[in-house]
Amino acid sequence: MRDSLTNALLCSDTTYNTVVFNGAPVNVPCEALFTFSTDSFLTNQCYFNSTMSHAGMGTNPTIIAYSWDFGDGNTSTLANPAHTYATPGIYNVCLTITSSNNCTDNLCLLVEILPNNAPNSPTMLLYGFISPAPSAAASVYLIRYNAQTQSLSLVKSLSTSNGFYYISGLTPGTYLIKAAYATYDFNYANYLPTYYTANALWSGGTNVTSSGGYNINMLSGTPTSGPGFIGGSIITGANKTLGVGDPKHKLSVLLMDKITNQFIAFSRTDINGEYTFDNLPMGDYQVFVEELGKTMTPADVTITASNSSFTKVHFESNSTENHPLYSLSVEDEFEKNSLRYSLLQNPVKNSFAVQGLNGSQTVQLFDMNGKILKEFYSVRDGQSLDIQDISNGVYLINISGKYPTKPIKLVITH
Repeated sequence: MRDSLTNALLCSDTTYNTVVFNGAPVNVPCEALFTFSTDSFLTNQCYFNSTMSHAGMGTNPTIIAYSWDFGDGNTSTLANPAHTYATPGIYNVCLTITSSNNCTDNLCLLVEILPNNAPNSPTMLLYGFISPAPSAAASVYLIRYNAQTQSLSLVKSLSTSNGFYYISGLTPGTYLIKAAYATYDFNYANYLPTYYTANALWSGGTNVTSSGGYNINMLSGTPTSGPGFIGGSIITGANKTLGVGDPKHKLSVLLMDKITNQFIAFSRTDINGEYTFDNLPMGDYQVFVEELGKTMTPADVTITASNSSFTKVHFESNSTENHPLYSLSVEDEFEKNSLRYSLLQNPVKNSFAVQGLNGSQTVQLFDMNGKILKEFYSVRDGQSLDIQDISNGVYLINISGKYPTKPIKLVITH
């Protein structure tokens, strides 16, 4: 992902928080946000910028500490450090901030450092306004669509100036443009993150293929008042970037009214991967998990006077899609399934066996980074599975089934 004039590597990230549509600024805690870019030369040096980070509410709080992990064994405590990577590759960059009111938050972003290539030409120029203009801060995110691979990637992010954005030097292609208010902006409480021209989901955004002006009218939320509650968690499935069963932090979850087909609110998963929507009136809803480049299957929820609280609307996020972990009508079955499987012995040396399997199932062995090391097909209950070629350490066992469960940790000690 490079700027065609400077060959600079560009990347960005989007984060959200729970919305309360009351017309007032959201009382948000501190929030870690960062962007980065490379210099104008053909090097692997990157400049990281944390100026969008927020210290939170209180008596004039300030950010007093920054902790960067560049994903290659190097760290920094500067607010806006520069770092040179020895080789191209994918690195998990994390920023942790601490504010003077004892608030901490972190953001991790997978950064891809590409091999150096010569700049390309010609270029594209995109500009426009977001409306209403932000009172404090807003960001615009440029997302590139690759028609050949049918994939999406973040290529640039920037802060708006009085609601105006300007992006130059782009490689010609197909893009999506997204705008979002900062959590500490007055408008954050009333408007959803919006794709050009006006859609809450990337799959419904309008593709941009030529230079020009593209204004974004932000989608407004709908004030809600009622007895309903919808909540749950999002965990990682067979995803190459995170460990299986790990919670997905700062992932956007959207709530749609099925009667009007309008998105009325969004939430952001916390450090435990959990999200909530409350004060909902009775009615039919759909919950969507929004993540770039992934298909999504919504969860259907009906709030009634006798059944108004749904606390286990869980999702799995794997490498290609986000989907509910179970049907809401069989919530209890999911809980039973979580206790169904266990290991006959743990720690183990050269083999392991799973008990509780129903018929023949697929068993996968992952490392703690989510990389598949081995797959065992048509495994029977109690069958011995060979792991003599796997080094000592802690691993994760994932078992296929109708209702996915949190993976089992396996300790190998040869």
